[in-house]
Amino acid sequence: MPTGQLSKRVAVIGSGPTGMSTAYYLGMYGHDVTVFERDPAPGGMPRYGIPQYRPTQVAGLEAEYQSVADLGVKGVCNTALGR
Repeated sequence: MPTGQLSKRVAVIGSGPTGMSTAYYLGMYGHDVTVFERDPAPGGMPRYGIPQYRPTQVAGLEAEYQSVADLGVKGVCNTALGR
């Protein structure tokens, strides 16, 4: 963490590429990050928006999300916010 900054608690809504990238960099800076996802598993559009017959790299998603979790980022699935 850069000198002079305090660790903050941050909530990220959505575990798609943008949300997880945000969580990753905030985690790198030492912030306490929780990612909230409405679906049963993280992934956003790469996991749920691409039809099953298309060749995707869903298996690679697990490794990417594990690297974010290794930073201490917490994930809460099956949690819809705002309605």
